Amino acid sequence: MKKIFAALNEVVDRSKSTRACNMLAEFNQVQDKKEGTAAEAAKYYSLSADQGCNVGTHWMGVFYHLGIGVPKNIEKALALLRKASKENNGQSSYQLSQLYQHETGANHDIKKSYYFFEKALLSGVSLFDEFHKLFADNFDVLSPIFLETKRPNTMIAKDNKAEVLALHEAYVNDLKSSFSHALGRDRLYQRAAGFMQDQQIWMLGVLTRYLVRHVLHFDHADFMKAFKEDVHPLLGEVGVWLLTNYADRQKEKRKTEKKKQAGVALDIVKSYLEHGFDQIGQEKKYHFMNKYSPKKLPAAQVKRENLPFIYSWMHYAPQQWFEHNRKLEDDTRLAEERKKNTSLVKKCSFCGAPESEIRKHKVCSACKQAFYCSADCQKYHWPKHKVECKENQAKKK
Repeated sequence: MKKIFAALNEVVDRSKSTRACNMLAEFNQVQDKKEGTAAEAAKYYSLSADQGCNVGTHWMGVFYHLGIGVPKNIEKALALLRKASKENNGQSSYQLSQLYQHETGANHDIKKSYYFFEKALLSGVSLFDEFHKLFADNFDVLSPIFLETKRPNTMIAKDNKAEVLALHEAYVNDLKSSFSHALGRDRLYQRAAGFMQDQQIWMLGVLTRYLVRHVLHFDHADFMKAFKEDVHPLLGEVGVWLLTNYADRQKEKRKTEKKKQAGVALDIVKSYLEHGFDQIGQEKKYHFMNKYSPKKLPAAQVKRENLPFIYSWMHYAPQQWFEHNRKLEDDTRLAEERKKNTSLVKKCSFCGAPESEIRKHKVCSACKQAFYCSADCQKYHWPKHKVECKENQAKKK
């Protein structure tokens, strides 16, 4: 471990690598029993945040909010957390909600708390019951916002607290059940979202924005690289859920073009789930499906290599994910080898049944060329085989 961290420090001294900074900060962050480690964590996260990394920006916002390793500074916390939240970091949105909910004075703002809490939920932060409690505890302030943005049935009695609370609870429960269902299916089919750990939830929203804002403007080669390395957690039911939420949110904000972009990204992910890379792996079909591709909007093309930060799943995935992939590769290789070797498997000359490890076929004692799984098959095949049998014996002589 000493050699690892010495090497990381050398990298930071030489290049200020944000990934190295974040690793060193995280190590110091969890060493809460040692004096001075919080300040060390803040030092490295600050280096990361200064370069624009979303991870460092988020954590410095948290540190300034809670006074961890640095003096508490709400204004700096707000600026940093807002910046990270703008990149769709759900954990930053949740932290902003907590700040606006529990701070006193000018920074106490329940409406903003509710806004950022909902944004966090739609980015994968699954604190659904806590969200509804915030609404219930601040009903008079928040019910008009909910009724205006969600535009429920106009027949509802807006001054009926019980009815509005029930409606909000139904909205939250729908989000909760649909997310749980999506995550459950991804776990069942062992997709990337099912392997995510709690500290990686921030990636869901960030990757959603990355897919909609940048990947749609990649050429086909960059697009395939992004799909095979970067956005794995979106290639499943959770990804469909997130992109649907993203499109709905843009619709609420009346941002038509962003809603259309989210719709195209959603269609591409659905195509992948149904066909794998059979369709989007073909450049012509990719350009046909993606109306934001460089072929249709050459002026808007984005090069993957020119992006300052890519929060690729391959850089953050847990060890279990790589072990799962290795097993899949081994299984595929074994299946291909078995397929290639099927011609070497002995088959009954009459019925075609393959020989198994348990039951071996009997060979014709005369020519040694025909095999049979049973005496009956040998008997039934003999009228046809007797001519071949003599010819095979003659060849041996």
